[in-house]
Amino acid sequence: MDFFDYVSDSLDLISDSDRLKICRELEVAAAEEILAFYQYRAVSPYLVGRERANIEEFFNDTAKDELDDHFAKLLNRMNELQYVPTRIFDFANIQSTAECEYHTPENVSELIPILEQNIESEECAIRHYQRIIDLSRDLGDYTTEQLVKEIQTDEYDHLSGLNDFLADLRS
Repeated sequence: MDFFDYVSDSLDLISDSDRLKICRELEVAAAEEILAFYQYRAVSPYLVGRERANIEEFFNDTAKDELDDHFAKLLNRMNELQYVPTRIFDFANIQSTAECEYHTPENVSELIPILEQNIESEECAIRHYQRIIDLSRDLGDYTTEQLVKEIQTDEYDHLSGLNDFLADLRS
């Protein structure tokens, strides 16, 4: 059995309505990953202050992870589940599709509020991914469950890094 036979066989185990429930959650997560990418990448060259260089590097690495890894994996999984995420095709819909809020930085020279905003976003992403993990497990979609667990682990790593920077700046 090759990969495509496995994917096809596993799709037969999930009802169309259950697959739609999972894919709608994945689409929301994909919108959130786009916002996370932007939240990290848009401010990174403008940061100032102590630890700026390290935080900028962390933000750029994390932005790449959010877009090139998480977002891509979510799109691939939706494609495997034969779902077309039309809500995120129009960039104007991305923020309204996402459940986690995009935080507009007020002042890039204040690192602590920016870190706190990103911490809030990562915590929201972790909660949303847990909901997808639970839904996938309950509906018998173990492939999506495993994929989302991997992404959630990355989000915990991002959260840890942000908390470390915040602790350093507060000390």
